[in-house]
Amino acid sequence: MLSMADTETRNTWDDNPEWNTVLSYLPLNYRELAVEHKQLETQFGNAKVRTADDLLRFIFLHVGPNLPLRQTVVIAAEAGGPRLSAMRLHKKMRKASPYLHALVQQMVGGIGGTSAERWFGYEMISLDGRSISGPGATGTDARLHTALRLSDLSFKDVQVTGVAGGETLRRFAWSPGELAIGDRGYANPPGIAWVVGQGADVLIRVNRGALPLFNRDGTRIDVLQRLRSVHGNDPCEWKVQ
Repeated sequence: MLSMADTETRNTWDDNPEWNTVLSYLPLNYRELAVEHKQLETQFGNAKVRTADDLLRFIFLHVGPNLPLRQTVVIAAEAGGPRLSAMRLHKKMRKASPYLHALVQQMVGGIGGTSAERWFGYEMISLDGRSISGPGATGTDARLHTALRLSDLSFKDVQVTGVAGGETLRRFAWSPGELAIGDRGYANPPGIAWVVGQGADVLIRVNRGALPLFNRDGTRIDVLQRLRSVHGNDPCEWKVQ
């Protein structure tokens, strides 16, 4: 039998106003998607996570504030949520990837606008890197490098490197018909040559220091001076090397 204190604690998990705000951003069928992707093992009598709400709250609690798994399950239990072991939560999160992918696809909407048919046959690949710091770290412990297909928001490749692993187009393999899209950290001749050499193309923000541009006669282009001749948002094109 639950005591009054147990009931009140459970209500803080089930009827949390902040969680209701999060739910307002999710697709209306987020519960059905969880069943479709077999995230809820309700056929087992000892199953602890029986609803999509509980599953997502565990995941968001772990990922949002970047908590360790052990701390996540303790906080959830103290709030009145299901009592899981850290290893059990780890296993459930490993299985949740297709479900989370389906949620993101529905939440962003309009990804059909990035299909190859809309972009001259290109499969657009967005690149980015970020630093990772573990609990108690005073600096960067590792670096995460991702290549994301914009057509369906699936990953082409994901790599984890040491601190010295920088952003580079040469980190990934490329195929004809792909368009590599990146920020100025990827703007350097060796990386661009790597992509083009494999038959793909590049759309990169210019880094004037790392990517010098020249006219066909070999004279250096003053990018800022060239851009000052652009009127408003008019598109312009120049042949460079």
